Amino acid sequence: MIRSDVIIEINHAGQKGVTLRAIEALVFDKKSITNNVHIMEYDFYNPDRFFILSHDDIKSLPNFLNAKTTPTLDSIANKYSADYMVKTIMTDINHLEK
Repeated sequence: MIRSDVIIEINHAGQKGVTLRAIEALVFDKKSITNNVHIMEYDFYNPDRFFILSHDDIKSLPNFLNAKTTPTLDSIANKYSADYMVKTIMTDINHLEK
């Protein structure tokens, strides 16, 4: 993953949620080629980072691969980090116990 420039993600038909591959692309500052059109619904989506098969023009793939990416804001990327997810789960558990 560290040495890769691009992450390829092919989801099962009907899958809508964000996957670990998309999160990895985000936190490791990688480009992603995916068939998940629902990725556009997330706050971290950026068309210069995510190329969506069957949505984006396949002829623009070389331009996508060669273009620089816009850095994702830390405030957005941090929301998808393991630390943040654990903190959120622990906060939810604490609220349920009260």
